[in-house]
Amino acid sequence: MIIVRTIQEVDNIPVKSVIPYVRNLITNILNAYSSNGSIETVGAVYFIEGVDDVRNYQALGLHEPIAEELFEYINPINDEYSDGCIVINNDYAINLIAKSKYFCGGGCA
Repeated sequence: MIIVRTIQEVDNIPVKSVIPYVRNLITNILNAYSSNGSIETVGAVYFIEGVDDVRNYQALGLHEPIAEELFEYINPINDEYSDGCIVINNDYAINLIAKSKYFCGGGCA
Protein backbone atom coordinates (compact mmCIF):
# COMPACT_ATOMS: atom_id res chain seq x y z
CA MET A 1 0.00 0.00 0.00
CA ILE A 2 1.30 3.43 -0.92
CA ILE A 3 -0.05 6.50 0.86
CA VAL A 4 -0.22 9.69 -1.21
CA ARG A 5 -0.78 13.03 0.51
CA THR A 6 1.26 15.41 -1.65
CA ILE A 7 1.85 15.99 -5.34
CA GLN A 8 5.44 14.82 -4.91
CA GLU A 9 4.29 11.45 -3.51
CA VAL A 10 2.20 10.73 -6.61
CA ASP A 11 5.38 9.66 -8.41
CA ASN A 12 5.74 6.78 -5.90
CA ILE A 13 2.83 5.01 -7.58
CA PRO A 14 4.28 2.17 -9.70
CA VAL A 15 1.38 2.05 -12.21
CA LYS A 16 2.09 4.98 -14.50
CA SER A 17 -1.34 4.89 -16.18
CA VAL A 18 -3.07 6.09 -12.97
CA ILE A 19 -0.59 8.85 -12.11
CA PRO A 20 -2.34 11.63 -14.11
CA TYR A 21 -5.67 10.79 -12.46
CA VAL A 22 -4.16 10.77 -8.94
CA ARG A 23 -2.21 13.96 -9.61
CA ASN A 24 -5.44 15.68 -10.67
CA LEU A 25 -7.31 14.28 -7.65
CA ILE A 26 -4.64 15.53 -5.20
CA THR A 27 -4.53 18.93 -6.93
CA ASN A 28 -8.31 19.32 -6.69
CA ILE A 29 -8.33 18.38 -3.00
CA LEU A 30 -5.44 20.77 -2.28
CA ASN A 31 -7.17 23.60 -4.13
CA ALA A 32 -10.41 23.07 -2.24
CA TYR A 33 -9.25 22.24 1.27
CA SER A 34 -5.57 22.77 2.00
CA SER A 35 -2.97 25.45 1.67
CA ASN A 36 0.02 23.63 3.14
CA GLY A 37 0.78 21.30 0.20
CA SER A 38 -0.58 18.18 1.90
CA ILE A 39 -4.06 16.71 2.10
CA GLU A 40 -3.31 14.93 5.40
CA THR A 41 -5.73 17.08 7.44
CA VAL A 42 -8.66 16.20 5.16
CA GLY A 43 -7.79 12.74 3.89
CA ALA A 44 -5.42 10.50 2.01
CA VAL A 45 -5.15 8.60 -1.23
CA TYR A 46 -4.10 4.97 -0.93
CA PHE A 47 -2.73 3.06 -3.87
CA ILE A 48 -3.67 -0.55 -3.18
CA GLU A 49 -0.98 -2.89 -4.46
CA GLY A 50 -2.64 -6.22 -3.73
CA VAL A 51 -5.40 -8.14 -2.04
CA ASP A 52 -3.51 -8.13 1.28
CA ASP A 53 -3.84 -4.33 1.36
CA VAL A 54 -7.61 -4.67 0.94
CA ARG A 55 -7.78 -7.13 3.84
CA ASN A 56 -5.69 -4.81 6.05
CA TYR A 57 -8.53 -2.33 6.43
CA GLN A 58 -7.26 -1.12 9.84
CA ALA A 59 -4.22 0.41 8.12
CA LEU A 60 -6.66 2.54 6.13
CA GLY A 61 -8.20 3.89 9.33
CA LEU A 62 -11.32 1.76 8.95
CA HIS A 63 -12.97 -0.15 11.77
CA GLU A 64 -14.68 -2.72 9.60
CA PRO A 65 -13.84 -4.67 6.44
CA ILE A 66 -14.25 -2.90 3.13
CA ALA A 67 -17.75 -3.37 1.77
CA GLU A 68 -19.57 -1.77 -1.14
CA GLU A 69 -21.89 0.24 1.12
CA LEU A 70 -18.90 2.10 2.61
CA PHE A 71 -18.14 3.87 -0.66
CA GLU A 72 -19.49 7.31 -1.46
CA TYR A 73 -18.57 6.53 -5.07
CA ILE A 74 -16.49 4.17 -7.19
CA ASN A 75 -15.27 5.62 -10.48
CA PRO A 76 -13.32 3.81 -13.17
CA ILE A 77 -9.93 5.33 -13.97
CA ASN A 78 -9.13 3.08 -16.91
CA ASP A 79 -9.85 -0.49 -18.01
CA GLU A 80 -8.04 -1.97 -15.02
CA TYR A 81 -8.16 0.54 -12.13
CA SER A 82 -10.85 2.42 -10.21
CA ASP A 83 -11.07 5.09 -7.52
CA GLY A 84 -13.31 4.46 -4.54
CA CYS A 85 -14.01 7.20 -1.99
CA ILE A 86 -14.92 6.44 1.62
CA VAL A 87 -16.07 9.37 3.74
CA ILE A 88 -14.85 8.80 7.30
CA ASN A 89 -16.56 11.87 8.77
CA ASN A 90 -17.53 15.40 7.70
CA ASP A 91 -13.89 16.47 7.66
CA TYR A 92 -11.99 13.42 6.41
CA ALA A 93 -12.23 11.04 3.44
CA ILE A 94 -9.97 8.48 1.83
CA ASN A 95 -9.66 7.47 -1.79
CA LEU A 96 -8.61 3.96 -2.68
CA ILE A 97 -6.93 3.54 -6.05
CA ALA A 98 -6.98 -0.16 -6.87
CA LYS A 99 -7.63 -2.75 -9.50
CA SER A 100 -11.32 -2.64 -10.25
CA LYS A 101 -11.67 -6.30 -9.29
CA TYR A 102 -10.82 -5.39 -5.67
CA PHE A 103 -13.95 -3.28 -5.34
CA CYS A 104 -17.09 -5.04 -4.24
CA GLY A 105 -18.84 -4.73 -7.58
CA GLY A 106 -15.97 -6.73 -9.00
CA GLY A 107 -15.92 -9.07 -6.01
CA CYS A 108 -14.42 -7.82 -2.77
CA ALA A 109 -11.37 -9.73 -1.64
